[in-house]
Amino acid sequence: MITKEKVDAAWREYYDFQESNFGGPGNGCDDYRDIPDEVFARLHQLKKVAKELQAQYNKENYVDNDVWKYRVSLKCGLEDKNVVVYTKPLPEPIFITEKDFEKECKRQEDFVQNRYFTKEKIEELKKEFIKRIQECENPFNICCVDKDGGYNVTEKELFNID
Repeated sequence: MITKEKVDAAWREYYDFQESNFGGPGNGCDDYRDIPDEVFARLHQLKKVAKELQAQYNKENYVDNDVWKYRVSLKCGLEDKNVVVYTKPLPEPIFITEKDFEKECKRQEDFVQNRYFTKEKIEELKKEFIKRIQECENPFNICCVDKDGGYNVTEKELFNID
């Protein structure tokens, strides 16, 4: 039986041999004309052995498969809620530039938000959303976004469609 360790060792031997005989400084235009043919032959032999071991390991351990990727999201109406907050008017600055006006509006929005959405209010909203989801027969939009296959998966990782 071929183990993962045996496959990894074969690839490591190939890459180590490649690095020791073909590695080093260079710009991709290295001249390998002085390297003996036996070294090239050994490199190809090591690669062939590693590929064969990998193929045999995959055949023994992995099963043919299709892969289905689904996107799941909450249905419309379940994922959001408008919350209206009534307050007394906040003071408007008297002399302000347009740029500063935008900053002031944002500051006021944040001020009200931080005051209204307390820890308790957040807990209340979470309960409401959970209840809405639980009361819905199927709260999800589910659509297939990709189909693929041939991944390295074992028999026990497969979903049994029978």
